[in-house]
Amino acid sequence: NPVGLAPQESQNRAAQHLTTREEARVEKALWTGDLGNVPNFAGANGYAAPANAGSFPIAEAWNAVAAIEQEIAETYGSVGVIHMSREVATMLTKLGKLEVKGTRLQTPLQTPVVAGTGYGSDKIVGTPAIFGYRGAINTYATPGALLERGQNTLHLVADRDYLIAFDPCGVVSATLTTP
Repeated sequence: NPVGLAPQESQNRAAQHLTTREEARVEKALWTGDLGNVPNFAGANGYAAPANAGSFPIAEAWNAVAAIEQEIAETYGSVGVIHMSREVATMLTKLGKLEVKGTRLQTPLQTPVVAGTGYGSDKIVGTPAIFGYRGAINTYATPGALLERGQNTLHLVADRDYLIAFDPCGVVSATLTTP
């Protein structure tokens, strides 16, 4: 509702809404390719699917991590990154299969682990080292709908561009199965 709300405050709220949710959305796009993006971990949009390291019961997810670490070492030849859902990471940390060092989550071999909110719980993915850039936040009114007078609603959008990249050599996934 725009009553008593300065335009700058509206822009600040739109930007805050973006920053509190952007991490999970970027992770989902990387995991699924649902925004037409490449790279992705789903083999979508013409991007190659990760190599298959096998299927493992979720209760033995540490075996999937071990298989992924081995595949990264053999095909990439350096330290990679392992991506999994927060659910799987929590389970593996509780079992002592992942370690927290400062603010980082890692395997016992010190491979960094990303525990993503936007990642699915049905697989674990390993990649070479990954990097990303994010642009500045842009706020703007939706075309022709800055103020919807009938509903007394102000429409603002906040977005930013992302660039996520990694060497396609050595991308591998393991499927987790439930009983």
